[in-house]
Amino acid sequence: QIFFLKTTQKEMLSNNQHSIFTYSKRKNALRCDVKPKAWIKTLSLKTLRESGSKKTVDLGKKSILIVENEGSVFAVENKCSHLGIPLAGKAKFLEGKVSGKCVTCAAHGTSFSLEDGKVKGEWCPKIPNLPVIGKGSTQKPIRTFQCRVTDEGYVEVDL
Repeated sequence: QIFFLKTTQKEMLSNNQHSIFTYSKRKNALRCDVKPKAWIKTLSLKTLRESGSKKTVDLGKKSILIVENEGSVFAVENKCSHLGIPLAGKAKFLEGKVSGKCVTCAAHGTSFSLEDGKVKGEWCPKIPNLPVIGKGSTQKPIRTFQCRVTDEGYVEVDL
């Protein structure tokens, strides 16, 4: 197989392990590290549904937003990629909306795909495009994580 690396680190997934390929410009070499998948039990599907099908959980230093939408469960990093504002949390006025397999940042209005984290539609439509403090031109996706529902009804996230 041939891998085209757009950045210095590219993660490839296989059955029960991660293969992390790192390219070193200095050494002109490609290194591969393999580690086992780390499925972490987060919450029950029942708890997720009781909370309106959207709930945040803290896993180590990461805040993860778990969402059930259109019959699927998704896990994304709980921060907007523009300024790092949480997509969901304690402040109701900053509560992101979930619709059509997307989560929309309440502060900036950017919609992100729950499937791959990519921006859907206009980047930061609530912010004027001003020099220095404006929305900028670079669209940044949010980080997504594989998740699954166990036979016992718990949502597990792979970090």
